[in-house]
Amino acid sequence: MVNRLLIKNFTIIDKLDIPIQPGLTVITGETGSGKSIILEALAATTGGKTDKIMVRSGTERAVVDSRINNNSFRRIIGKNGRSKAYLDDAPITLAELRKRIGSTIDFHGQHDQQFILNAESHIEYLDRFCGHKDKVRQLENIFYQLQESRQSLKDLHRTTSERKEKLELLSFQAQEIDAANPQPDEDHDLGSEYRRLNHLENILSFLNTLKGRLDNRENGLMNELIQLNKELSRLIEYDVGLQDLYDLLNSTTIQLQEADSEIREMLVKSEFDSEQLSSVEERLQALEYLKRKYGGSLDAVIQTRKDIEKTLKSLLLTAKTDTD
Repeated sequence: MVNRLLIKNFTIIDKLDIPIQPGLTVITGETGSGKSIILEALAATTGGKTDKIMVRSGTERAVVDSRINNNSFRRIIGKNGRSKAYLDDAPITLAELRKRIGSTIDFHGQHDQQFILNAESHIEYLDRFCGHKDKVRQLENIFYQLQESRQSLKDLHRTTSERKEKLELLSFQAQEIDAANPQPDEDHDLGSEYRRLNHLENILSFLNTLKGRLDNRENGLMNELIQLNKELSRLIEYDVGLQDLYDLLNSTTIQLQEADSEIREMLVKSEFDSEQLSSVEERLQALEYLKRKYGGSLDAVIQTRKDIEKTLKSLLLTAKTDTD
């Protein structure tokens, strides 16, 4: 039975608290005094239709709360017309609210006898007549448990599917990183090598020019310096003060000879290889792709691979536990 009805900011009602005693309750009053508003408020708490016009002008929301069989059924209606339903302060859907109310409250008006023709109500009338109240309640409980089990199974399937998708993604990412096998600071080393190879033609051209300027037999720097030093050595017997200059020029000649030897060795070892340049360039592009995708640096890529491994082990362990 209805024990109490609390109405706040509903249409023209500011606040109204109606305690209802057991037995017959009659609400009387003149036309327009608000009797139908009380019924509309009660209907709203049982899942009836609501509208924004039910919210009292100048307020943000209307609240109607009915205490039925020691349970609180509440509707909060916003000024935009949307409403929320609560059972004992816990939010529930409107459909759940109507199910819980069931046939506890019936609203009757003129010509309500026509409802007896509604086929959907016949099974309820038959259960009442046969005294199956307890059996119906047991069946309802079984039905709700079945619904909960179905939802749990659905959630489990969804969780399993999501875990499978995550496993596939992480496995793909792990294979992608493993295929490249990046090493710490590899991008920096390859960057230096790429710059050298990319400008190797210019470097070799300059070394050849320098070699020609140094060891040319006719006008090479070393040949001229050797000739000048020979002349200087003959003049030392006339001026011993030229010895220091001779030693300096001789040392310079030796250094130029060492530089010429180094240039020859570099020219022998260094040969432009377009395939090597392409290989280094492709490797750099592969590493740059991983860096963009997994953190911006090779250190981040390597750490990501370690994190993926941990997550994969955790997911596989969870999957095994669920299976067991």
